[in-house]
Amino acid sequence: MNIKGLVLKEFGRIKSDKRTLILIFAIPLILIIIFGLTSGGGPRQFFSAAVITRDDIPTYGTFPSNSSQYDDDFISVFQGNLSQFGLNSWYNTTTIKQYNDVHNKCLSLLKNEIIDVFIVLPENFSETIENNNDTHIMYFIDGSDAQSVNAIELAMLEPISTFRISIGKTANFTILTPYLEFEVPFWYSQVLNYAISLTIPL
Repeated sequence: MNIKGLVLKEFGRIKSDKRTLILIFAIPLILIIIFGLTSGGGPRQFFSAAVITRDDIPTYGTFPSNSSQYDDDFISVFQGNLSQFGLNSWYNTTTIKQYNDVHNKCLSLLKNEIIDVFIVLPENFSETIENNNDTHIMYFIDGSDAQSVNAIELAMLEPISTFRISIGKTANFTILTPYLEFEVPFWYSQVLNYAISLTIPL
């Protein structure tokens, strides 16, 4: 019997067995869905953010103009229709005491998981943009969960890129990201797993 005859015979047997026919098509579809969800192809996460601006604090020396328009532009980006971010609250601080109080409040919101990230705009934010100097922003996230850290860092590219394009500043833009750990650090469980694996054989 030639190969063609064997193929036709097996194909005929499969067509007559409905359960086998269903499994042939169902299993690949199920695997595609499972692998898609586990590899990041599932629905996007949505994050809540707060913004603290210090741009209205008077600056001297290098930046005597005391401009403060671009912090409003930055906040308006988060108030817009971002695909992965919503603005929980924003705060305009004009003194060091105000900033410290608001910073502690945002730390509490972050710790209690009311927000996922808060961004701090420095006191010379608008001036550095106007003078085309290096502009710094800082955002704080909870570094206890490695998966959430990666997701937020990736999601932050959208609002920052949107803002930079809107003001025409494609260079001299620095982002600082301190990792705060309110829970057990994500690496601790990994170390513990390896430690258990090493001690069990002993």
